[in-house]
Amino acid sequence: MTEPRLVPGSVDALLFDLGRVVIDVDFFKAVACWAEHAGCAPADIVDRFVVDETYHHHERGTIDDPAFFASLRATLGIAITDAQFLEGW
Repeated sequence: MTEPRLVPGSVDALLFDLGRVVIDVDFFKAVACWAEHAGCAPADIVDRFVVDETYHHHERGTIDDPAFFASLRATLGIAITDAQFLEGW
């Protein structure tokens, strides 16, 4: 059995950013970063990006980053690493 990631007393505070109140991700800066790593035009990525079930699962935390990034690689048709996706975010 695996140990829970959060245990009582392990954190001082939790921050939930609902509706881009605290953290504002610039989607176009993220896409530009990904496109540079992938060697394509940002417009290519924007044209292929979709908010699908996998996106919603990631937003709800029911899939982890590696699963989401694997889905993005397939959807966007790019071959970049998880670290490169994170750099864009």
